[in-house]
Amino acid sequence: MCCSRRLRFALLAGATLSLAGGVLAAESGWLDGGAQIGLAAVSTAMLAGLVRSLALLRAAPPEERAPGAATLNGALLYLMLGNAERAPHLRAAMRSVHKHYARAHNYTFVVLTDDAPALEAALRAFPARVKVARVDASEWALPDNARGAPETFYLGNFSAGFSLKYRQMSRYAAGPMFLHPALDEFDYVLKLDDDALATGAWAGDPLRCLASGGKFGYWMFLEDFPGVVVGLGDALRAFLARERLALRHPEWVFRRDGSYRGSYFYGAAFAFRVRAMRDGSLHRLWRDLDATAGWFFHRWDEQKVLLFHAALTMASEEVCFMSELRVSHGRKWVTDAAKVRRMAPDEGVRIWAGEPASGGAKWAAEEAVRGGMSERGAHRPRRRRRRRRRRLSEAR
Repeated sequence: MCCSRRLRFALLAGATLSLAGGVLAAESGWLDGGAQIGLAAVSTAMLAGLVRSLALLRAAPPEERAPGAATLNGALLYLMLGNAERAPHLRAAMRSVHKHYARAHNYTFVVLTDDAPALEAALRAFPARVKVARVDASEWALPDNARGAPETFYLGNFSAGFSLKYRQMSRYAAGPMFLHPALDEFDYVLKLDDDALATGAWAGDPLRCLASGGKFGYWMFLEDFPGVVVGLGDALRAFLARERLALRHPEWVFRRDGSYRGSYFYGAAFAFRVRAMRDGSLHRLWRDLDATAGWFFHRWDEQKVLLFHAALTMASEEVCFMSELRVSHGRKWVTDAAKVRRMAPDEGVRIWAGEPASGGAKWAAEEAVRGGMSERGAHRPRRRRRRRRRRLSEAR
């Protein structure tokens, strides 16, 4: 569609008037028989063109699309497993990202779901290309070794808990998701949660780093609740020993005393080069962890596996901090990445999100805006850290 909507409307109106004038002239006897036959042929062709123009006008408004091909061979990925009822939330999130980012690059939106008809219906009139792809039920079904896992995993006083479907989705996102055929046609992908809302125009394209040699892009580098990483560090060590592998960046995963940090790349927004996530080492690691069913009994998730894979296979310069994002996640974590200094794992930056959800998430986001905690700062006297937390709590 080369023309603006206004211009096409003007052409449509002019063609309609011309057609009406021709019909009036024919019916009034102003033209002879041959001319009337010729006019009828022209009128038929014009009528076909009018029908086609009307169909185009009824489609997604062209002023919401950028002309031309996509900036890069990229896509935006959403995962909707067992929660098709959240389709309105997904649509709202996608519209915000389209408005503030994807529209300028003509990127495709890919939605992986177990309920394709429901998602296709909800996104039918979306103003960009949307590819809804079905996830095979066998790939995210509950495995045999998860029998006996609690229906809801509770953590401290986080009353909402984590449902079995949530943990199934985490398991799928840690490995099989990257092999889905719907991603075959793309080189670079930005994965977002269905409640990650764009809050303003992005400062640039986070996929550019991947096109320049990067393999993974992250928004935040955090440490999780100890209760959701039980046994995970030991499982990683066992895998490395069996495979006779060594981490390229052990400091991203383990502390200086050898204890497991519980660190991860925040999963609400991350980018990846498709080929890099189809590396055999990632899926060997996934299969090894999956044999323990830790996703279901301890709420392990894909976020830690992403970090493991990067620490094992990627150079520092291949892991990009996506400073371009302007995102609010779940209306709780509102972090403008432009205000967050680069939180590179190899710089030892730590943001501890280990408090209950009632306050820990907001504290961590505010700490990020203040510049994060350096490795040296992490060892300040506890009294000073408690005073800082008290001030932040009072400010809320």
